Amino acid sequence: MTQFHDFDAAWADEEDEPVVVKLLGEEWACKRPSEVPAALLLKLDRLMLAAAGADVPDDFVVDDSLSSESILRQLAGDDNVDAWLARGLPYKRLAAVSQYLNAVYRGQDPAGEAPAANRQERRAAAKKPKRSGSPKS
Repeated sequence: MTQFHDFDAAWADEEDEPVVVKLLGEEWACKRPSEVPAALLLKLDRLMLAAAGADVPDDFVVDDSLSSESILRQLAGDDNVDAWLARGLPYKRLAAVSQYLNAVYRGQDPAGEAPAANRQERRAAAKKPKRSGSPKS
């Protein structure tokens, strides 16, 4: 028997809200997961493999689209990045935002936990409040 799965129907039910981050005292709506092109993250994967010494295709070209700034702009949006830079956000913090967004758009838990196995578990995990920092005594 032929296996069939309708991705369009499954994705139509998916919530595709912008990823929101809070920094510099404000909440910033970044791109929705459906707005981030797969080609960007796949190309970034190839770059990381190349840096690790793995075999990559001869036609793989590293260009400006893989700069850390370009990647962040594609994930967070130009307006957000411009505002963060204009407000003097330190590079270390900007890099942390980029790492967080990169993990979120890859379906990974930025806290380092493995992604949930199914959509219902992922949604429940997304609603669970995250603990940050150490508890105050």
